[in-house]
Amino acid sequence: MNLYKNILVVFCSLFLLLVQGLDLSAQNTNKKTKTIKVSLESKIVDEAGNPVQGARVYSSKSRMYANATADGSFEFKTSTDDMLVIKADGYESKTITSTDESLKDGKIVLVQEKALNGENNQIMLPFGTTSERRSVGAYSVVKGEQLENTPALSIQSTLGGRLNGLFQLQNTQVPGWTNHTMFVRGGWGDYITIVDGVERTLEYIEPEVIESVELLKDATMKSLYGGLQANGILLITTKRGKAYENSVRVNVEHGVQTPTRLPKFLDSYNYATYYNQALANDGYAPLYDQTALDAYKNHTDPILYPDVDYYKEFLNETYNMTRINTQLQGGNEKSRYFAHIGYQGNGGLEKHTDYPNADDIFTVRTSIDMDVMDFIRVSAGFNGASQVKEWPNISTQNFFAPLAAHRPNEYPILIPGEMVGLPDQEYVIGGTAEKQNNPYGLLTGQGYAERRYTYIQSDLGLTFDFNKWVKGLKVKPFVSFDVYNVETATKGATFSVYEPVYNTATGEVTFNQWGTTTEATSQSRSNAEVRRNYALNVTSTYDRTFGSHDIKGILNFYQSRNEIRNVHEDPRRQNLGLHVSDMIADKYILEANINRVGVTSFSKDNRYGYFPAFGAGWILSEESFLSGAKSIDMLKLRVSYGILGSTTYTAEGGFSTHLFQDVWRQNGTINLDGENYLVSLDKTGNPNIGFQKSYEFNAGIDAVLFNRSTRISLGYFDNINDGFIGDGGNITPGVIGKNEALAFRNFKKFGLKGFEGELWYNRYFGDLELNLGANMTYGISNRIADGEPDYPADAFGGLITQGRPVDAIMGLETIGVFNDQADIDQSPLQMFGPVRPGDIKYADNNGDGYVDERDRVEIGNSSPRLQFGINLDLKFKGFNLSVLAMGYGKYNRLLNTQYYQVYGNRKYSNVVVNGLPNGNAHPKLSALATENNFVSSTYWIVNSAFLKLRNVELGYTLPHTLTQRFSVNDIKVFARGYNLLTLSKIKDLDPENLDAGIGNFPLCTTLSAGISVSF
Repeated sequence: MNLYKNILVVFCSLFLLLVQGLDLSAQNTNKKTKTIKVSLESKIVDEAGNPVQGARVYSSKSRMYANATADGSFEFKTSTDDMLVIKADGYESKTITSTDESLKDGKIVLVQEKALNGENNQIMLPFGTTSERRSVGAYSVVKGEQLENTPALSIQSTLGGRLNGLFQLQNTQVPGWTNHTMFVRGGWGDYITIVDGVERTLEYIEPEVIESVELLKDATMKSLYGGLQANGILLITTKRGKAYENSVRVNVEHGVQTPTRLPKFLDSYNYATYYNQALANDGYAPLYDQTALDAYKNHTDPILYPDVDYYKEFLNETYNMTRINTQLQGGNEKSRYFAHIGYQGNGGLEKHTDYPNADDIFTVRTSIDMDVMDFIRVSAGFNGASQVKEWPNISTQNFFAPLAAHRPNEYPILIPGEMVGLPDQEYVIGGTAEKQNNPYGLLTGQGYAERRYTYIQSDLGLTFDFNKWVKGLKVKPFVSFDVYNVETATKGATFSVYEPVYNTATGEVTFNQWGTTTEATSQSRSNAEVRRNYALNVTSTYDRTFGSHDIKGILNFYQSRNEIRNVHEDPRRQNLGLHVSDMIADKYILEANINRVGVTSFSKDNRYGYFPAFGAGWILSEESFLSGAKSIDMLKLRVSYGILGSTTYTAEGGFSTHLFQDVWRQNGTINLDGENYLVSLDKTGNPNIGFQKSYEFNAGIDAVLFNRSTRISLGYFDNINDGFIGDGGNITPGVIGKNEALAFRNFKKFGLKGFEGELWYNRYFGDLELNLGANMTYGISNRIADGEPDYPADAFGGLITQGRPVDAIMGLETIGVFNDQADIDQSPLQMFGPVRPGDIKYADNNGDGYVDERDRVEIGNSSPRLQFGINLDLKFKGFNLSVLAMGYGKYNRLLNTQYYQVYGNRKYSNVVVNGLPNGNAHPKLSALATENNFVSSTYWIVNSAFLKLRNVELGYTLPHTLTQRFSVNDIKVFARGYNLLTLSKIKDLDPENLDAGIGNFPLCTTLSAGISVSF
């Protein structure tokens, strides 16, 4: 790993040298022109002469800037040949020379934009842009600079709580493999990711390269990107150079990560005590006598009576994370550039191994925009990433499984070699015939694995500005080519374990050996995973005003092809879309979209479809009846409706390409006068299958109030997803044969409805700047038709899922416990095995005298219906404090994992002592594999709502007057935290993922510190 860091240092040094050359060439200065140093003093005011607070002046030549004070004044040292850019939020930017007359007058006047119509209020659409003021769609936006204060190595980890409608639950935090469950607006809300106009993954994108992230949620905003089912489009726009805003920035951050919560299990003494109680409950004699109990308690014989805390033994308390990156950007009116290189890496949590889960990632991203002629612009982009990941030759699931399952007294981790007759070995590995997967052996005796990822993205585009000939017309052809390669190398080995056996007659201890030991000698390489994605996009935009009509149009052709190794037909998709928007008298907005979508999922007769979307908006604040409402800066009503067509995804990540064809696969061989291959029908084709259709209605109100200090957005959505694809296995009799070979059909139907809201507040109080934001979404998905048998509601109501929420948890209704045998005899017969006094008692909801699956009712829902986030940013004289809290509500978890449900030979968690998170006691312990107490029921349901302090940054920026003496714009030092606090009814595990630390890598708290220098 140190080698990679040394390479990075050299790379950064060369990069910074290159920076100077590029920067000088971009200035396009005339060497013969004599320059004179000047000192500028002026004020930045609006059209009424009021000071513009928060304005900033950029110098192109020196790369320095100055901030305006509360009265709008600034001082600046520059030269007579400099170009200055003056910017302030909500105002039109101004570019002037350092000898401009306005500087001599002592006032620079900025023109205020109309509310939601400024440079910072431009939102990206697929293949175009619009302003927030004239948008009739539903969307949410977060700027890249807001994501930078999160000490996370995955961009997904920065988004939760920031984008209204984006539900994001962290699944695992394996170094280099962090992943999340993400959906939009409700538990059945897929999304797709668009990066710089192309469908791409979120991998290898660092916050420092992001200009903005937008979540597009309604039909008008998604229409031009059809063909793939999505409740939302996560649209990421990366940074590009801006004329005369030249800068170089270097960021260094280092921190530690520690598990938020790890499961707690009983030690050997308490386990043995409670297990004896379980045997007594079953009518059996105790297994552990007083000698054993004393040995466990006093740790007198760790070989025969071990007491192992697996999490303490095999996991470090912390592991490191590091982020280093640098950016260069700038240019002039002819050419603009942006470049980034970065490194990020983290160490592993596991002990005892030279190959803990760890990874190193290097990224490079560049872009250039060059005006080669007065009407032709060339734009190019490149993104490269290289990741090297190492880990013991065991999956994280298979490593954490024994930590959570092996009992503390089952075997000693290590045994002195002399005890087993191997004096040349200091220790051998302990185990049993059933438990040969001692975690120590998994970490040290199975070899290691190394995986190398290579990711390359490349873009090339042209912009033809035909404004000279056709006013407002531009044509933009664009091509992209992405390559993603993965290659894994493993060096495998095996290990043996030794089980101590005590002879009660002789008092001797002998050892049984299980398995064999082999050394890791040769390296094997798996077949590389290879993906190649091609995209072609030609976009024509038209922007022109005719009297009171401001017309914007987009005509777009898009075609993509995804090559996936070992997939015999490449997914291909084609869109031809038209978008027209008319803003009338700056207060009425009409919008229409039509998209012709083609996918290779369907037969030629059904391969193409036409899908319209319409929207309208009314800016009430422009009407005369609101002209006197001084507190209302902008008030808009909006509504949209559209139909979107899509196909379905495959397990490989592409969409299904042959739903209309029979698919046959090789399935073994048979020896008939030589070896012959057998084939079997894998899937029956359906020539009539067609597009899934989503009918989407959205309505909302947007307001800017109180001198633009407050902004509110409220919305309602109601979507129907009809004709969704399934194979009908639930309604096909099993005697037909191979259900998985059934043809796909359009028969599923789902609904999604809910509401959402956002609030932003921004205000200066002297030197204190306050930014406060809040967002929330409530959505519920229903299963209208899902291809299940027509069950009689009176007898089989508990089996019916149609008409219920998609995420409904079905289970029995608990009505207490059986008091005695008489209570059992007088109650309906429970069909889940024998019951005894103290066992859980269930309701016979259908009244047939039996309690079985037909008595199930809806007892909860498994995915959040409520999402919310709260953002607070404070700035005061160089100090800044950023706080993000986020959470989810209106959902439940079924406590049906091995941690909560303890019986038989399972490992005993602290739950047997402390009870369940919902307040229920753990059912009476049993050494038998009982069923009655552990069926899905209200007894095991818990409210899983939680609130997390997701992110905090405390920073200090040195005074500008000090740093500029050394030609440095900013020096900022900061401390950051991630996953700092969790409030929930679930106290023992992380409510975000109850499997974290049990069946997978734990979720972690991150604490980091760093420095950011810009010049």
